[in-house]
Amino acid sequence: MSDRTSTPVGASPPPPSVPGVEDLQVIGRGGFGVVYRGHQPDLGRDVAVKVLSAAGADERAVQLWQREVSAMGRLSNHPNIVAAFSAGVTADGFPYLVMPYVGGGSLHDRINRSGPLDPADAARVGTRVASGLAAAHAAGVLHRDVKPGNVLLSEYGEPQLTDFGIARLVDAATTTTGSVRATIGYAAPEVLGGETATPASDVYGLGATLHAALAGRSPFAGEEGESFAARIGRVMTQPPPDLRTFGVPPALAAVVDTAMAKDPADRPQTAEEMGRRLEALTPADLAPAAASVATAPAPPPGPDRRRMLLVAAAVVAVVVLAGVAAWALTRGDDGSPDVAAPSSSATTSSEAPSPTEASTTSSPSTTDAPTSPPASLDEPTTTSTTTTEATTTTAAPSAPTAAELRSAVTDYYALVDAGRLEQSYALLSPRYQAEEPFPGYRDFWEGIRSVEVQGQPAADAADLRVDARLRFVDGEGRPSVEDVTFGFVQADDGRLLIDTYGSR
Repeated sequence: MSDRTSTPVGASPPPPSVPGVEDLQVIGRGGFGVVYRGHQPDLGRDVAVKVLSAAGADERAVQLWQREVSAMGRLSNHPNIVAAFSAGVTADGFPYLVMPYVGGGSLHDRINRSGPLDPADAARVGTRVASGLAAAHAAGVLHRDVKPGNVLLSEYGEPQLTDFGIARLVDAATTTTGSVRATIGYAAPEVLGGETATPASDVYGLGATLHAALAGRSPFAGEEGESFAARIGRVMTQPPPDLRTFGVPPALAAVVDTAMAKDPADRPQTAEEMGRRLEALTPADLAPAAASVATAPAPPPGPDRRRMLLVAAAVVAVVVLAGVAAWALTRGDDGSPDVAAPSSSATTSSEAPSPTEASTTSSPSTTDAPTSPPASLDEPTTTSTTTTEATTTTAAPSAPTAAELRSAVTDYYALVDAGRLEQSYALLSPRYQAEEPFPGYRDFWEGIRSVEVQGQPAADAADLRVDARLRFVDGEGRPSVEDVTFGFVQADDGRLLIDTYGSR
């Protein structure tokens, strides 16, 4: 059995001991740590417990964690910030945080499940999230990783920000000076370039989050075959897709575009200002528009644009060749991740290593089923244009059978258990890979001694879903068993790719 094994979301050691919390069960994982669902018997409530294993027992990281948690505690009364119930450090030296268990999931989940939000709902969510960010900034706290996966939905449909400062904490513990942790699809260009995050960086993240909510996908989702450097270059030099082509009314599209300006000075200077701009939109401004097709050609690379491209290329070269950037995804996109820290919701996410995030519209109910498969937050954006050239038609691949879905799971873990991680990584969807860059994927699985599928998985060919039981042995020889659910997508060539993963 190889010492190099892995899976989309791997095994974890036995649950930690958290005072006052019982029956801890894994509900999510990511590059930052593990999220558990637990129960506080004294208060009769379920809670989410986030254990930041990526920070380890580093003394500086623990001190930073304590400062961040203290700041979060001061913000806990804000209706659009997830409350912090308690915090501490486990016996093994890992920081943990006890938060409300949010069964509604995240905005990421909501978009993946039901498609884009309508303009009025998106503006409402944006206004509320901006209010939470403004309160945090007033208290001297930056978020640093605003994305759909970090916007949870309360049982009353209220959007709430979570995971304040976690990227900063992990940087302090695990990366070198000049390194960057961010979710590429939602990170501000200046952050990707190595500059210090500011409130304007959080405003950009909110703009990118609203773009995803309105378009149904990350504004800078990874594209098929696109290199890491090329994707960063796109974020730093290219505008996001025109929201008007998705039927977004021009007034709302303009607010989002301004928030995503490349130059921080061109954005709303505060989250409060961003919220005011969204709140000022009238019902007429938010009336859904017919999708339009942009006809204006892209401007030629003039002096300023050429300079931007050269600067971006230089930054990307430094990042890639010097190896000073570490990327954390989301339960994405989110392309975030994200690997972004796992959401404190119980929903499956492909952002952590699987990011799914749920948000609600004007009603707390999130049970509506999409009439057609929603676009992934991190799938490449495609546009169709009319052309006079002849085109060829390729027959669509046949629908997979239950047996093929079961084989896809067992074949994946056979590659993982053999240590053939590059080949197993190729069996993850582009969206999943965008949320889980290969270095983090590899590092995680190198800490797992073995993994196997126990028994015969149960497959649902109609939903492209597989339920399986996995047995893991971690690097210290400790076994664990986990019941999981896989969601698949079918590539154009017929291959089955893992798109989501979550504990059952």
